[in-house]
This record gives sequence, C-alpha cells and structure tokens, in this order.
Amino acid sequence: MVLFNLWAQNRDAAYWEDPDIFNPDRFLTNNKLKNERFNSYVPFGQGRRMCLGEKLAMADLFLIIVRLLQQCQIILPDGAGSARLDPQPAALVSVPFPFKIVVKPRNGLAN
Repeated sequence: MVLFNLWAQNRDAAYWEDPDIFNPDRFLTNNKLKNERFNSYVPFGQGRRMCLGEKLAMADLFLIIVRLLQQCQIILPDGAGSARLDPQPAALVSVPFPFKIVVKPRNGLAN
C-alpha cells in the first residue's frame, strides 16, 4: 500500500516560498491565473488514484465562488485579522480554528 503525504507535499519549502502562509498570489501572473499544473500542489491526489471528479469540482467551485462574490459581501464582524488561519493541532487532520463571518447581500441585488 502506498499513501501520499499530501500535507507535506503541498507545503514543501523547496517549491513554495513561505509555505505555511496563505498567499493566493502564488498562482497569479500579471493578475491572471497561471495556466500550469504545479507538481507540489495536489489537492485531488496523484497518479492512478487521482480523483476522477477534479474537472467537475474545479468548474463548480469557480461558478459558486463567482456567484457568492457577485451577490454577497463577506466580512469579519471584528475586522480584518480577527480570524486565525493557522490550524489547530489534531491527530490525523488539520482543523481550522472556528471564526464567525457576516454575509450580507450587495446593494441593489434582490436575490
């Protein structure tokens, strides 16, 4: 049996500068999404056991996020920096610390 350590592979300092810091700019070039696969970023697995639904998940994720950002304003009730983004120590998985958000409809939208 072969198991991939996805946590370590997605946070490999050989591939990523400051791997434990949330930085979506890593995937952008001139404010556009890089059109390449990263060998060290494998959220859907690798090889023959790779998730078959990756393409569907990526397409749906894009549509859901765009719709949320178009129609909703998402803010932290206590202001920027009030949410802890580092994971809680856990046995087998990393669990985020709980935090609250406020979701309001954007002005001028009925839905």
